[in-house]
Amino acid sequence: MRKVCWSREDPDCAYIESRIQYWANHLGRSFRLDEEDYMDIAQKLSIVLLVKLPKYDPSRASRKTFISRIIENHACTLAKARVAAKRDARKMKGSLDAPSDPHDSKSEMLRDILSADNYRGGLCVCASGEDERDLALSLAGAMGRMPGQLQQVCKLIFEGHSMTDIAQILDVNRSTVYERMEKIRKRLHDSGFK
Repeated sequence: MRKVCWSREDPDCAYIESRIQYWANHLGRSFRLDEEDYMDIAQKLSIVLLVKLPKYDPSRASRKTFISRIIENHACTLAKARVAAKRDARKMKGSLDAPSDPHDSKSEMLRDILSADNYRGGLCVCASGEDERDLALSLAGAMGRMPGQLQQVCKLIFEGHSMTDIAQILDVNRSTVYERMEKIRKRLHDSGFK
């Protein structure tokens, strides 16, 4: 049985241990972690609670609620960080001189498959030049039928700006940029783009 240790002098020791154990188990099951990772998570939750516990204000909430929220919020932060780490394509290691299929000695090299001609922005585009021109024309036509505000957002996205940059350039809130993005998606979907 996995056990979390907290100071027995704390009046809420059993509650704290149960919350840390619950969230460590939850994350362990969600991400299929081993015993060592489980203990690391439990330790991180304990340390965060230890650091933030002195900030407890009895006028705002009960101590157990405060403890529960700190542990829960940090557990969610750990989960988001774990998912975000998997999302980072730069973390993928490998050589372009490696075969595309390591079990087949006659397979093509990754360098041949991922040439600059068919690899743009991390997405493999396997369309011919004619197909690309047709797509560009269709996309330009669909964007040309959009209101000016939506066209501005499209233009800035194609220039490579982030949502935060677009919000600053247009002097609007990020939520407004996201709303406009949703409208752009809907209009493109209605125009036949998937």
